Amino acid sequence: MMSQTDSILNLLNIQDPNIKISACTNFSQAGVHEKLLSATLTYPVERCVNCGSTNLVQNGTRLTKMKLPSLGEQPLRMNLRKQRYLCRTCHHTFSAQTQLAPPRHSITRQAVHEIATLAKNSLPVKTISQAVGISASSVQRILYKEQRALVM
Repeated sequence: MMSQTDSILNLLNIQDPNIKISACTNFSQAGVHEKLLSATLTYPVERCVNCGSTNLVQNGTRLTKMKLPSLGEQPLRMNLRKQRYLCRTCHHTFSAQTQLAPPRHSITRQAVHEIATLAKNSLPVKTISQAVGISASSVQRILYKEQRALVM
């Protein structure tokens, strides 16, 4: 039997089994109504990514505000708490990673795909930014990066 949180992850096409949704609420900011998901990303880590030591401890969480593709006309955001780890051997810290977005990014791969799809329809940058719910400069940066990847 599928739980409600599994259904939400399935609806959003998120296959990472380490993401657990804790709440789904409506949120309004500057007249924009959004759905806000609260989730946690954690999994056991065997070795330090820096030195390979097994002397690791959990070291709190880091909040990442992820931008997901819109559901219909309503923008969707996810407050993702990523587990932090500390290596007691080399004192290096690192966060749990997910395939949802590249490391140190908050715009998901799905949102980038949505931007590219809208751009192929010759929509203006401002229209794309309003449809996806991110700034026009972020849309321009993503499109420029996508164009450079195609050229290389």
